[in-house]
Amino acid sequence: MTDATYAGASAPEKLSEARLPDARLPDGRFAPGHSGNPKGRPRGPRAQTQAALDELLATHAEALMRKAIELALDGDLKALKFCIDRILPRARSRPVEIELPPADTADDVAQSVSAVAKAAANGDVEPRQAHHLAAILDIKRRCFETAEIEVRVRKLEDAASIMGTTAAPSRRAFPRR
Repeated sequence: MTDATYAGASAPEKLSEARLPDARLPDGRFAPGHSGNPKGRPRGPRAQTQAALDELLATHAEALMRKAIELALDGDLKALKFCIDRILPRARSRPVEIELPPADTADDVAQSVSAVAKAAANGDVEPRQAHHLAAILDIKRRCFETAEIEVRVRKLEDAASIMGTTAAPSRRAFPRR
C-alpha cells in the first residue's frame, strides 16, 4: 500500500484524496481565504507585449497609413472603410437640443417628462436619449420628494416636542394591514 492510500478506500477515493491539498473543501472547491494560485498572476507580461506592439506600430505607422490611403484611393473597399473609420469615428451620442419647461417642483418635472416623451414620439429625440433624459428627470423628482418628506418629518418632530412627547408613537397609531 502507498502513502496516498488507506485501508478500505476504493481506487477513485484514494486518488482524489491524495490530490486534495488542505486548502480545498471535500467537494474540490477552495476553502474561503485560500487560493489555488497564492502567488497570483505574474506581473508584467501583458504590459510588456503591449509595449512591444506599440513600439512596432510607432516605427511603421506613417508608412502603414500611407499604404492604406493609397489602397483606398485605388478602390480597395476594406482600406477605404478603414480610412473613413479613422477619419470619422462613429459618434457615441450627440448633444440633445430640446426645450423643456423649468423643473422647479415635482409637478414641473412631470411636465418635463411629458415634453421628452412628446419629442421622442415626434422623432426630435432618439428613444435612447429620451430614456436617459427621463432618468435624469426622475432623479430630480426623487430629490424633491425626499426634501418634502424631510420637511414633514421635521414638522412632526416639532409637534411631538411641543406636546412633550419624545417617545415613538404607540402601535395603535399605525395598525397593521
